[in-house]
Amino acid sequence: MLRQTRMCVVAGVALACAVAGPLDAQEAEGGDEVTMRYGLPDVDSGARNRVAFRLFVYYHYMSRLGGVPFDAILGCSADRGEPCFDGGDWESDCRLWRCRTENEKTRFMDALVELAEEYPHSPEAMGHAVYAAVRLNRTASVEGLLDACEPTDAWWCELLRGYLLHETRRSGEAVAPIERGLAAAPDEMRCRLEDMERLLPSEVREAYDEIPCDERGDVHEYIWWLADPFWMEPGNERRVEHLMRGFSVPFHESRLHASRSPGRRHSDWHDMELIRRGYWDSWGPRTGTRRGDPEANAWTSRRGAFNHFVPDALDLSGLTSDLRFRLEGELDDEGWTRPAGPVLAAPAQMARFLDGDQMSVALASDLGAVSFEPPWATELEPVPGADTTAVTGPDSTDAVADSAAVPSRGPLPAPAPDARADGRPVRGDEARVVAPGQAWFVTSEGPGHVAHVDPVPIRERVTFSVAVPNLPQVVGLEAFSPAASARHRAVAMPLAGDGPELSDLLLYRPFGPDLPETRIRAVALMLGTLEVRSDDLVGLYWEGYDLPTDEPIGVAVSISDIEVGLLGRLGGLIGLGAEGRSATVEWTEPPLDDGDLRRAITLDVAGLDTGAHELTVELTLPDGTVLSRALSFEVIEPPDGR
Repeated sequence: MLRQTRMCVVAGVALACAVAGPLDAQEAEGGDEVTMRYGLPDVDSGARNRVAFRLFVYYHYMSRLGGVPFDAILGCSADRGEPCFDGGDWESDCRLWRCRTENEKTRFMDALVELAEEYPHSPEAMGHAVYAAVRLNRTASVEGLLDACEPTDAWWCELLRGYLLHETRRSGEAVAPIERGLAAAPDEMRCRLEDMERLLPSEVREAYDEIPCDERGDVHEYIWWLADPFWMEPGNERRVEHLMRGFSVPFHESRLHASRSPGRRHSDWHDMELIRRGYWDSWGPRTGTRRGDPEANAWTSRRGAFNHFVPDALDLSGLTSDLRFRLEGELDDEGWTRPAGPVLAAPAQMARFLDGDQMSVALASDLGAVSFEPPWATELEPVPGADTTAVTGPDSTDAVADSAAVPSRGPLPAPAPDARADGRPVRGDEARVVAPGQAWFVTSEGPGHVAHVDPVPIRERVTFSVAVPNLPQVVGLEAFSPAASARHRAVAMPLAGDGPELSDLLLYRPFGPDLPETRIRAVALMLGTLEVRSDDLVGLYWEGYDLPTDEPIGVAVSISDIEVGLLGRLGGLIGLGAEGRSATVEWTEPPLDDGDLRRAITLDVAGLDTGAHELTVELTLPDGTVLSRALSFEVIEPPDGR
């Protein structure tokens, strides 16, 4: 205690009173509440006090001694990439204090390792050594430390081992000790770590809270199935990240407690954001009035929380057609950036067809719109005072949906020519490879089930057509390259197989004067996006099943949300020329031979305004039944010079 008191006196009488007083009394006033609030075992108050003192020296005491006064040029600025303490939310205070030197960081780390070796049974001594090593990027100093970890409850040591493995990019290895730790942990601790309320859309949180903790297993399995960043990769890094964020909160909290004043703790809002979005990732002047104010300028740059993996419009009871995936999150979303880099949204189009008792899913993606060439994202936001001329990457202000209608905001590669040397349009299977890597078609009917198709090289456009069970499932594309990864996911609900039914609508790029007479031909020409250039012709293909064969069937094709309708040329099917300007075109199909209808038409979209439109096909059956299918697409201006 003598060394502690001597150091505090140097800082002044006020600090001496706050810290040189009996730490056991301080812990009695508020420390035990902080330590036990998350279920950590209270083993040795002596070890806890010595750890608290080391935290105080590093995070508070040394800040006031001999440092250069903060200055815009000389002072420490995390916004300039100068980590003051450990790169976490404490960096906001670097505007007032000086940066820690490498020697100071090393001395702090050495002191914590020494305490962990002296008190291997102490969760706080061992835990803060590992926690600090992760935050200060000095994990080599604690790699062998956990071999001597002897907390009273073995579950805590297993979670700590999993935390170190995950934070050093070994999430696959981390799963086993984490699962062992969760299985052996007290019920309260396990419930706190596994709780997903902070990650869910606001409209389902109340329903989730009504489920008792010990009955949430199936719900958690279902949500994590959907929130898994990539099914083609083993494990689920996002789930491990969530568990370890919750596990790190006690260290984050006790650091604040030891470094400030007795009983002080973070607000519930702060802890919620720490679990939802991770550590602060911006440290500029706050717009709020106090620390913990939701208006404060924290968690705003999205450097550490770029991707949003938990789906929107989530139904806890199962898959619905309303389920939506949105990869690029906003500030109110849960978020995480994988160590391998952000995941880009691949533009795509998906269509469902019937093949007997199975469902055939066609999916095409314009991967040429995704930049796989490094460096694809040096910064997600310009850093104040930095040279921004070389900054590239996704837009940091507009959220990008993981949907077929919205392409990635990444920088585009050089445009490919519209035609070959012989004047014919470029076909998808002739497109150049845009990045070394592979793209997989993936489908899953639920947790524990993943089916995939052998990968194809990443090209400007990739296309899959796969027969799957006619059951609710999620289908998508997962693409990997050394520089980046991209994906698209969509819900494929079953088509009715016991009566009249209409397939999805498929947009294709016309090739030559003839219309595709088969689905295989239409899929081969399928657009890899639902964005259509205003100077393009676009083809429309659909199928009808189990239709009446004894009487004619009425067909109507319409486009809504336009000022001047133009279905300029409906192929050769109904003989309508360019002068046929109408938002709706109708005709009658003669009686069918076998009850199946396959039709392709060509649409001239030159008369449509840019923006979103809805294309609808309706079949009116002889008994008055109307089968309808709609598809939303967007008309865009052609790129300059195209």
